[in-house]
Amino acid sequence: MSANQVAEKLGKGSRALNASLGAMCKDGLVLRHVDGKNITWSLAGEPEVHPELQAPPVPDVKLSSAPDSTTLEEIIGEIPTFASRPDDLIIPSPRYISTEIRRTKAKLACLQRLQGAVRELRRHKHLLQGMGND
Repeated sequence: MSANQVAEKLGKGSRALNASLGAMCKDGLVLRHVDGKNITWSLAGEPEVHPELQAPPVPDVKLSSAPDSTTLEEIIGEIPTFASRPDDLIIPSPRYISTEIRRTKAKLACLQRLQGAVRELRRHKHLLQGMGND
């Protein structure tokens, strides 16, 4: 299946899908097959498929009546990149924002107190050096 066909099935752009598939290819989850300008993808455990070497499909009752393999939707649903939509926008609640502001202000106050203490120690650096030699 080409990347454009997978993109149409998922309702994504082919460029976004190619970037996702390229990242999964680096992780070894999928394999990329290049044939001139055409790029096809397969899962890492599947045998490599060459479109020009495939024989035309022969109608066989046994193969068409008993689908043993999983469907494309099941395979894609197992991949976490495709299971969640990246365009979901999570808007934080006002309560969460005010909590974060309070936490940040508390951290800032602690850091300012630490900064003041370090400044005082630096002013009396010569006394501290004398205490260390005892």
